[in-house]
Amino acid sequence: MSIGDNIKILRKKQHLTQKELAKKCDLAEITIRQYESNKREPKSEIVAQIAMALDVSPYVLYGLDSLSQEETHELLNDSMKTIAKLWSSNMNAIKFLDDSRIGKIIRPFTNLNTIGQDKAIEQVELLTKIPEYQKKDE
Repeated sequence: MSIGDNIKILRKKQHLTQKELAKKCDLAEITIRQYESNKREPKSEIVAQIAMALDVSPYVLYGLDSLSQEETHELLNDSMKTIAKLWSSNMNAIKFLDDSRIGKIIRPFTNLNTIGQDKAIEQVELLTKIPEYQKKDE
């Protein structure tokens, strides 16, 4: 079964309409419809949002719930290693920020959906091109 099929089955088990699920995930109803009809495949962060709304593991949506406990732990360990590598490389990029500034950026950013996060990144990139806001070499 596809991710879309699994989303549809779980949504129906919970007696949710596509519109209700979309609202819980902060997505458009058409997006849920396209996933369920297999016209589009959700990115991993969207799968996580949908799984959270359906109160299941993302692995259930991927159809990996039949993995043994050992295989699941191995998959989780690999995922955690990847996340740790990404985190450490990103931390190097923002190490110049003090703790209070990091919190002021990251907390609101994590409350945005994917579209909002993309827009926030665009805005920051635009600000870096304005000489008035550029960091001066010391």
